[in-house]
Amino acid sequence: MSLSSVCIHILRNEYSQLDPNLPHYLDILSEHGADECWHKCGTFKEHLYHIWRILKLWNQSDPICRLGLFHSAYSNSYVNLAIFSRNADRNFLKQELGNEAEELIYLFCVVNRHQLIFDILLPAGEIPKAGITVKHIITGEDVFLSAYIIAVFLITTVADFVDQRFSWQDQLFGNNDAKMRFTDADPGYLWPGDGKPGLWVNWSIQLANMVKQANIPNIVIPPLFELFQAPFPKENEIKSRDLYWEIISSYCHSSKSNEAIEILSQVCQLNNFIAEPHALLAQLFIQKKEFEKAEIHASKALKLLEYWGTSWDKHMSWEGWIAWVRVLLTNIKDKKWPTTSHGIISLGLV
Repeated sequence: MSLSSVCIHILRNEYSQLDPNLPHYLDILSEHGADECWHKCGTFKEHLYHIWRILKLWNQSDPICRLGLFHSAYSNSYVNLAIFSRNADRNFLKQELGNEAEELIYLFCVVNRHQLIFDILLPAGEIPKAGITVKHIITGEDVFLSAYIIAVFLITTVADFVDQRFSWQDQLFGNNDAKMRFTDADPGYLWPGDGKPGLWVNWSIQLANMVKQANIPNIVIPPLFELFQAPFPKENEIKSRDLYWEIISSYCHSSKSNEAIEILSQVCQLNNFIAEPHALLAQLFIQKKEFEKAEIHASKALKLLEYWGTSWDKHMSWEGWIAWVRVLLTNIKDKKWPTTSHGIISLGLV
């Protein structure tokens, strides 16, 4: 399976091929300290760029991608990261990003997104066609959100959460049942925790299906969202994550390949929306010289990695997972695999 031209440009950091202004925007973020701010998986700038990347892979317009790139720049109801002033810097960002993008950024930062999603939209199960009026988080004034803006915010929120969520936040907030709680369960849990994947797939599917069912004009449905069908039981997500972690923790050797294949196959049956179990299965089948089975799983992994635009298992970067799966596919095509340790570490793709 080949990658899209958009994905290739992203992997090669050919920013100007996708948005000629992106290098300038990244410089603006650096000038305002985004490289120096901590943010979950790394720095704030890394996270902002990742959301731009995800939205670009999801075929969103430039204004929406720019929303992703500056989505918390005025600070918001979730985080205290105001690298721009929502009063003094609005005209500056309008001139740099365009009115539409800046307006989306401003609204994204001044509404209580948690209340909007968890208290209003999820209980209702739909996006109101007439839109919603909410309160400004600082002034208390009414802020109207059209159905279009709500859908944009849900798409961006899925991108925002899937990039930064891993098990550390689940422990902090008591999200071990995949209900996406935000309670003060364990504020003493040390960052970065044990590094397990987070429990966010079920929740992402709920928001994605809400966007799809709304059928709002001018909303581009991300290719990823087309994979989702409701319902996806929370129990499946929890069990698949825990079984995957059992493999990562206990089965990292080919001598246990049959057991690992059995467990990973169960993971894929429970949750076929994530790439990394398929990547591990491909490697196991290559080692057994079962190249047809290996190709099925490696191709599936590569497609899912491109669809998500981020990794589920954040031990390794999204770019790293893609590079590894492409190595697997190259060796599958050639029907070969190293049999020595030096052969393994010399693997590459030219």
